[in-house]
Amino acid sequence: MKELDSLNINKRRATNAMAMFLIINMSSLQLVPLTVVKLRYDYGSQNPPTGIIGMTLLATGLSTIIAIIVGKYLRGGRQMLEWISIGIVPFMVLIILGYGYIKGGVDIYTAFVEGAKEGFKTAISIMPYLIAIFIAIGILRGSSTLDMLTDLLSPFTGGLLGIPKEILPLVLIRPISGSGALGVVKDTISHYGPDSFPGGVLASVMMGSSETIFYTVALYFGSIAIEDHRHTLKAALLSYIISIFVTIFICGLYY
Repeated sequence: MKELDSLNINKRRATNAMAMFLIINMSSLQLVPLTVVKLRYDYGSQNPPTGIIGMTLLATGLSTIIAIIVGKYLRGGRQMLEWISIGIVPFMVLIILGYGYIKGGVDIYTAFVEGAKEGFKTAISIMPYLIAIFIAIGILRGSSTLDMLTDLLSPFTGGLLGIPKEILPLVLIRPISGSGALGVVKDTISHYGPDSFPGGVLASVMMGSSETIFYTVALYFGSIAIEDHRHTLKAALLSYIISIFVTIFICGLYY
């Protein structure tokens, strides 16, 4: 993000590249959701704990594609025609990494160490943003707000939208708090069982194929003092909502 900011003319406003970088990041493209796999194993899943990897890969892959499409649409309708860029972004990353490895012109370990040093400096600079968001999350979890929202929305989301009530707390907390979402997943698996549809499948896949949106925005944009996020948050939330239904549909097919 800092490298992208070095190319930015208006230091208070996010560029298209910054917005797309965060949108892809928040779509949470994951290969192996190790945290959720371990959770299912710890709670005694009788099915292979790794059984959700295929569903998670499919769900997170589709959510990433949706996020890129939504991001490009909100950036400007004409650029929806640039479908080829959807495939170019991941391929370019692989090409750059592969070229550096084959040619040996880049000392990957040294680059990693330098990045780690820079990351420590960044962590210090964004501390005020993290404190603020963690306090807000603590208030939300400590109060009965989440339970009230679940009871209020469940008749609408369950009957009309088809979102199971059991995962509604996860749907609400996931964009806000990663630790809070993990706690909800633990409670769901503990209550319904590690091989149940609500806990062992749906909540697990959803946890492994989504990201903490507000935390990520605060983290990255806060590190470079960007004030105008433009369409980043809107695109991330819209793609997250769409990915919820995609995840429910995929899990329904497999389970």
